[in-house]
Amino acid sequence: VWLRSPQPLPLGPCVLTLTTQEIQLITFDGFAALFDTYGSLPPNFRQIFDELAVSNETIVEFTKEWLGYYSTENWMYYNTLTMSPGVRSASDPFQYLMRTGLANVMSHLRISATTDQVEQLMKAWGHLNPHPGVVDTLVKLNGRGIHVGIL
Repeated sequence: VWLRSPQPLPLGPCVLTLTTQEIQLITFDGFAALFDTYGSLPPNFRQIFDELAVSNETIVEFTKEWLGYYSTENWMYYNTLTMSPGVRSASDPFQYLMRTGLANVMSHLRISATTDQVEQLMKAWGHLNPHPGVVDTLVKLNGRGIHVGIL
């Protein structure tokens, strides 16, 4: 949250009450806060996994494991890795983590796929549905002059 008149915030447990006049910007992690990844991804996988004869139970496990790669722990590992001397960072950390996770999960679950099928699985991230109420809330924030940043 970016305030119009920045004020120091006390450390430790606290309750922060702000009026909308004090807020200029709110940022959200799109995949963690705005989009229904668990509800949106499996239907997007359906055609590919039907072609590969993957069971519903395996799709659930696959989704849970793959989404596990979108975690603070993995982002911290990625940042540590790329800050090491002589290591170049990926141009798109999200793509790097999700591709690495996809390869690991597919190997763990013994799922073989073509390059085209892997690309289709990666593209599923671009077809997520928002959680209920998200669109209305973002419209209301915009109507109050509050900028929204999606990370």
